[in-house]
Amino acid sequence: MEPSEGESFVIDAATDNSEQTETYLAEISRSLQTMHCVLSLEHASRCRDDNCGFNDCSFSKELVAHARNCQMIYSVGCEIKTHACEICRRLVALSFFHAKSCEDSECLLPFCCTMRYLFKKYKIDVPGVTKTWD
Repeated sequence: MEPSEGESFVIDAATDNSEQTETYLAEISRSLQTMHCVLSLEHASRCRDDNCGFNDCSFSKELVAHARNCQMIYSVGCEIKTHACEICRRLVALSFFHAKSCEDSECLLPFCCTMRYLFKKYKIDVPGVTKTWD
């Protein structure tokens, strides 16, 4: 069976060894990894099943628990200073991606509340989000 025109382009682009294609595929891979991590953390922050079969749930639960109990997070009000531990710094970055579209006022994902607070306080325009920060 011969691929359609669109599929042919994808196959050609994927087999092309150009530097531009490799860069593009690397960006897609990073985006997919980020989305997977965010989805795992979102699930873990709500999951109460000790024997959950969701992929990466137990590991993500450990990360969420770490963020809630880490002694290296220094906060002033609702703002996080930059000298948190490496695990928490990574969770802050992932929480940014989550918070861009989160509308749950009682979200349990660590740092989500803080991110949304900062978006509102500093009137940060979040690309791809069409809501207004009241």
